[in-house]
Amino acid sequence: MEIVLLTDQEFKKRRFQRNAIQFSDMEHSALKLLNDPHIQQDYRSRFKEVYVDEYQDTSSIQDAIIEKVSDRNRLAVGDIKQSIYRFRYANPQLFSHHEKHSRTITAGEDIPPLQPGELGYLALLNRCFRTRPKIIDFINDFFNSFLTEASGEIEYDETQQLIADDNKWKRIEETETPGKNRTPAVETVLHVATSVANQYLPEDDEAIDEDLVAISPLRPAAREAFMAVDIIRELTVKGVKHEQIAILLPTNDDCRQYEEILALSGIPVTTRSGRSFADSFVFSQAEALLSLLDNPRQDVPLLSMLIGPFSPEIWTAKELMEAARTPIALPSDKKKAYDIHFHDRFFTLCESGEGALSDKARGFIDAIERWRFLSHELDPKELLELIFYETDYAYYLAQSKFGESYLSELEHYQPFNIVRRTKGRPPTRPCCPGRSASSPVIAVKAWSGTMSSWDNWMPRGNYSTNDPSSITPRPRD
Repeated sequence: MEIVLLTDQEFKKRRFQRNAIQFSDMEHSALKLLNDPHIQQDYRSRFKEVYVDEYQDTSSIQDAIIEKVSDRNRLAVGDIKQSIYRFRYANPQLFSHHEKHSRTITAGEDIPPLQPGELGYLALLNRCFRTRPKIIDFINDFFNSFLTEASGEIEYDETQQLIADDNKWKRIEETETPGKNRTPAVETVLHVATSVANQYLPEDDEAIDEDLVAISPLRPAAREAFMAVDIIRELTVKGVKHEQIAILLPTNDDCRQYEEILALSGIPVTTRSGRSFADSFVFSQAEALLSLLDNPRQDVPLLSMLIGPFSPEIWTAKELMEAARTPIALPSDKKKAYDIHFHDRFFTLCESGEGALSDKARGFIDAIERWRFLSHELDPKELLELIFYETDYAYYLAQSKFGESYLSELEHYQPFNIVRRTKGRPPTRPCCPGRSASSPVIAVKAWSGTMSSWDNWMPRGNYSTNDPSSITPRPRD
């Protein structure tokens, strides 16, 4: 423990030497200030009431800060069953402590005075207005069977159980016309996967292909999807249409896995989850490009650009190491040598260096500055079209190992149509070994879609790039 404390003290000292703080530093500093009676009273006088939401996820130090700024004027709302933030030091026992030592009150009754040892009043928000009684009954029966203070830190008794609004659903049923819009009876079915084995895979070899069977053991959500396939097929036999079935899942990644399994099982499916941008090679390169155009003094986007397809000349690892060793005078705002970033040395190489490497760096900066200038006049769609055209980006993707997949990503994420053709224009630069002017290329053609997700990157302008070699002004729409 002593080693841990000494390490923490040294880490804290080094952070403060570099004017860096963590969120925990802010919390502890705030609590230290509020321990001063004058500061504490000043803040208490500012707040007539203090509201705390998701109280079950409050940490001990956060609770201590709330105690300092509140004076029996705090309203806290929470549900201990929803506590999921212990990894960041949430302490649900704070909620339980207040719950056990508070007087329960109900709506419409006079509020009694507190007795010694009671911390405040407790109002149970346990009435559910949006779920049918049969589902509520199932939930209560299910959790009541195993959720105890010993197993889950709470006793699932009448204080935790949900209460359905029977009157609401009776009124709905009374207004429904028999045979037309009557809501079907609710049937609750529980399927529990108790093993990682493939017992839920279809036994019929024709029902599923080999690729699907191969990936299923690696994905828990995919294994659950097979259970959903069985349920959906049972429903369709009973006459339920596919468009009447909805599946609710916790994450977008689960949605993507379900979509894959259901589609390969011959079940039509649609989802809004789509593919994750973070998993896309094309999007990562475009993101680095736009980040660098927005601010060239960023190491990661700069390095990504230097070794990627948008650089006039690809930089080798040896050249990058040489650039990183460029001598540089320590600026006044840099205290130590490790405060010098790669982009500092790269721009020094560009500005004052001599030789082939400096010329190469200047060529790269000239291209970036030209695109940055055009970004003030072109809208994002036109700017990217121009850059992709000048760098033969589609051809670069097509020549890579996973060219078909990358071109599909480009077509999916970008407002561009990817069209194959047998004869292409002469290359503007050699981006791939062995390329010739007669090699098949991928033409990138803009269409009338919008780039709403990227509109915030660049200011809109008043130029057209129908012919990227000759940029001409046009009136704004």
